[in-house]
Amino acid sequence: GFAIIIFLASCTGSGESNADSGSPGRGFHLSENQIVEEENKAAKGDAAAVGRLSNHYQWAVSDQSKAMAWLRRGVELNDPWAMINLSSLIAVKADETSCQEAERLLLRALLHKTLPGVVNAAKADLETLRNGVDGAGYCSRWLRPK
Repeated sequence: GFAIIIFLASCTGSGESNADSGSPGRGFHLSENQIVEEENKAAKGDAAAVGRLSNHYQWAVSDQSKAMAWLRRGVELNDPWAMINLSSLIAVKADETSCQEAERLLLRALLHKTLPGVVNAAKADLETLRNGVDGAGYCSRWLRPK
């Protein structure tokens, strides 16, 4: 399937979790105070804070709408991990417009050549996006295999 790469590099997982200890998102949970702090940092252009907020909403509270909004903010800040993660969320819509937007985001992430982890993740996701798995995938019918 289409890999979702999360902001592990920017997420500290700090703070006490109120989430169930068996919850897969517990490491990304932020308290109300932490949310306010991270929002203040994000407002000042802190891409790592944006990453922590998107992870909180995507994984700890399963609010995809808010997660996507924070990922879009990360893209505005030119954060390549936000580009990769947003492309994953968009691509699952599997319509032509979404697939083209996901491809554009991954191509933009590839411009960050000094970050090998980013380049490798973007290349792998772009390959899957365009070609699918075993020739069948989310976007293979709209995007030319390359």
